[in-house]
Amino acid sequence: MSFQLVYLSQQDPLWKQDILGFGDPEDTIGYLGCALTSVAMLLSGHGYSETPKSLNKKLKNVNGFVSAAIRWGSVSQIYPNVTARSNISCT
Repeated sequence: MSFQLVYLSQQDPLWKQDILGFGDPEDTIGYLGCALTSVAMLLSGHGYSETPKSLNKKLKNVNGFVSAAIRWGSVSQIYPNVTARSNISCT
């Protein structure tokens, strides 16, 4: 399957006011959801239909956040065929 970009915006009114993960009320997808939105675009581009709203809900269901930060291994809990091949530590 080839990648077909699906453009999504963290500022979409359908989800921009949703609280990101288990964050504080001001931690919304519109404010801090760039990584979540990017992962939703990546998944959708590979044929898994996701929006930031739907992915946020699914990740919350598998305890996929520490506050508003994504636990990266959680994406594989939802989509076992999607795995991280490497991790680049940035200090």
